[in-house]
Amino acid sequence: NRLMGEMETLPLEEKLIKEPLYPTFPKLDKMVKFGKKLRQCVRIALSIWGITSSKKPPGPIYAQFGIADPCNHKCVMCGDHPPETHVSETTKSAFYNTPGIMSFEHYKGIVDDLHERGTADIEMVGQGEPMLNKHIVDMVAYAKKKGMYVRIVTNGSRLFAKQAEAFVDLGLDRLQLSLNAGDPETYPKIHVTESPENFKKVIANIRYLTDYKQ
Repeated sequence: NRLMGEMETLPLEEKLIKEPLYPTFPKLDKMVKFGKKLRQCVRIALSIWGITSSKKPPGPIYAQFGIADPCNHKCVMCGDHPPETHVSETTKSAFYNTPGIMSFEHYKGIVDDLHERGTADIEMVGQGEPMLNKHIVDMVAYAKKKGMYVRIVTNGSRLFAKQAEAFVDLGLDRLQLSLNAGDPETYPKIHVTESPENFKKVIANIRYLTDYKQ
């Protein structure tokens, strides 16, 4: 159609702005997700009134937790890993003396507890870059086996082909990209440790994932 003809003439980064980077889901999947959230809302409401069939209180509808503190980028707006020109007393107090990476065993304990309490929607983020955790594919697989809706937030720099294929095959529900720039020239002004070429590599990583999904 005419729109697709126009898309073919656009630069790759402009195509990605017009094309959705997140997966679309059948109506049934949306209904199942809504049903799980509604059920958990009811459980939470009943627990407030002391009406519960479990000794443990229900978990949150949605849980976000960090799986990696270190980051391979330094961005001007980041208070956890700012470039040297943006370091202040406030940012210094946010730094970790010993940045940690969540172990797979610890992660499983968190997910097991959340699942037992009815939480069905989790997001893996971090004070740093989640893809630096070598267990991230196993983490996605573990949560998906429990029927959870799983999200990841990443800068996309380490979204290599192997990981991209695994995420698609496992049914990762949402991948949120922190690109923070619309073109290669702007990218290093935000991600100051990176170059225009790094921007193109991230775009290529995302393109590979979307092509593999199709």
